[in-house]
Amino acid sequence: QLLIKRERVDLVPLVADTVELARPLSADQGIRFERPATTLAVRGDRRRLQQVLLNLIANGLQHGASQRGLDVRVGAERDAILVQVTDYGSGIPAEHREQVFDRFYRVGAHGGGAGLGVGLFLVKAIITAHDGTIDVDSTDGHGSTFTMRLPLQLEAA
Repeated sequence: QLLIKRERVDLVPLVADTVELARPLSADQGIRFERPATTLAVRGDRRRLQQVLLNLIANGLQHGASQRGLDVRVGAERDAILVQVTDYGSGIPAEHREQVFDRFYRVGAHGGGAGLGVGLFLVKAIITAHDGTIDVDSTDGHGSTFTMRLPLQLEAA
């Protein structure tokens, strides 16, 4: 069980700060950030959520197409906050999509990539500890979008 601190966290400035922190990693690729004009808060661990975002951004930059960069979006859907990280790389082959969040699983192990296979496993564990979900939508040759959904914290709560 992952230990997380529970405090009110506005995800919009957290994502904005994390994108700025990650910009040096992007070199010539660029990171575009689409932000809502509203407060979208969760009850969670600021440090752990930033860890998730940095992992998804670093993965997207590593596996994305350098000339297309990366898109990061924050929005709301009913009672959830959505954070999406989209890269425009080669995508995740269909036969690997179900396993990308498994411990020690590496798509690159089958196609020549680097990594230990624990990053996305840890991402999923942190999001699950926040009562959220994460999934990936990917098309071979057209990139991947990782979408995390976290429970929206109402103003009065």
